[in-house]
Amino acid sequence: MSNPIDGIGRGHGPVVTDTGGVRAAQKPVGGSAPATPDGDRVKLTDTASSLQQIEKQMASEPAVDPARVAAVKDALSAGDYKIDAERVAEKFIEVERALGKV
Repeated sequence: MSNPIDGIGRGHGPVVTDTGGVRAAQKPVGGSAPATPDGDRVKLTDTASSLQQIEKQMASEPAVDPARVAAVKDALSAGDYKIDAERVAEKFIEVERALGKV
């Protein structure tokens, strides 16, 4: 079933060409998009490939640094960890602005 808005599910039926003709849908070959009658293909850019590599690397990294957490806990317990409330507030405002809420 195809989605007329964004084309999800394409490749499961006839394709209407620019000239009004109908041709059979082409299936991707080797993981790339099908060639158009003009021979055009869709290819990931170097940037997209780099982003995929970064995503894989981040997925392999731990979400939390246990050594840093332990150091902050120790500093809080000892009373040595100072929290700059003004800086925290400024960072909250930056986030809100970035989200377009302020």
